[in-house]
Amino acid sequence: EAIILRDATPEDLAACYEIHCHYVENTSFTSWYNPRSFQAFVEKYIRTKSHGLPYLVWEDNNPGKVIGYRLYAPNITSFLSNGFPNVATGIAFIRKE
Repeated sequence: EAIILRDATPEDLAACYEIHCHYVENTSFTSWYNPRSFQAFVEKYIRTKSHGLPYLVWEDNNPGKVIGYRLYAPNITSFLSNGFPNVATGIAFIRKE
């Protein structure tokens, strides 16, 4: 079974948001207590891409079905101050079905 890793597009964001909400609501993996709004999620995508950082999705054999995503965000200290340092950390989320 092949899994495809590719750059995310705006069309992928609804699926990524669904995965994000699952992790926020059902795990302690994130520091969020409630999912951010979809608009805030889209703005994070735009901000990440505008700084040249990768935002990737995984698809399974069903093209267009996003099963996970990975984005690169600034390190936590700079993230909290809304800065974008030269060094980024990766965060990955995978859909479990």
